[in-house]
Amino acid sequence: METENKSALKIFKRTERQRSVDNTTEMTPSPVGDSSIQRSGFAALEVDRFAWPPLCQALDNTSKTVATPIVEAILRASITDKKIVLISSGARRSGRTITAIWLAATCARNNLRIALMDADVENPSITRMLGIQPRLGWETFSSQHAPLSEYVVDSLSDRYAVLPLIRSEPLKKWSPKWDLSTVLEDLRDHYDAVLVDTPPLVRHGIALEMLDHCAPFVDAALWLDTGPIETRRALQQFQAMGIHSLGLLQRAAFAAVAA
Repeated sequence: METENKSALKIFKRTERQRSVDNTTEMTPSPVGDSSIQRSGFAALEVDRFAWPPLCQALDNTSKTVATPIVEAILRASITDKKIVLISSGARRSGRTITAIWLAATCARNNLRIALMDADVENPSITRMLGIQPRLGWETFSSQHAPLSEYVVDSLSDRYAVLPLIRSEPLKKWSPKWDLSTVLEDLRDHYDAVLVDTPPLVRHGIALEMLDHCAPFVDAALWLDTGPIETRRALQQFQAMGIHSLGLLQRAAFAAVAA
């Protein structure tokens, strides 16, 4: 469910881009026109656009009717201040990351201010799929002296932002140095919804350790159905932790591959 990009897209510091625009005598139209007013301006980094993974396009072509109720559910949750939404499943290659990217773009097209966060600490892949190579990820946030905005990459064209994860070393357990609770609360203050791509939620897995650290700061979850046993266990887990279920999304990966 991954796609490789041969060359990384150029990332700009927002302040540097603004100085460049201010010094340009012949102005060119913004790629997003007047809709740029709706962007939060929180991110310190920006790109002209993100790459669009082919499987996202396939999912977009086959699942437009699926997107509408999910976007509406995210909007309703946002209105009641339930902004932190996990995108989770019980297995690898379930279409979870592709679905997270697709939903971020779809929600942004519906005028929601969206942050997409890569929290799959076992296999971070969102930046690779989107064709960007940020220098830092949120896993270094608690050990640095920079605000969270310095880690967030906004797309002018796509109108949603990404909080990347860059770690590459083998991982056996959740690191207590990762201040995920503070990260989620900071994002909550600046976006209508924060979509969080998680590792697979399996018994004794790192995703459960992650939830133990941040469940009080998580509002809702969208579950990609990977089987009745995993689904039942996950819904029970969400309920026990006070996480509202937005529903089940079935066969996302198959829909994309079949297109």
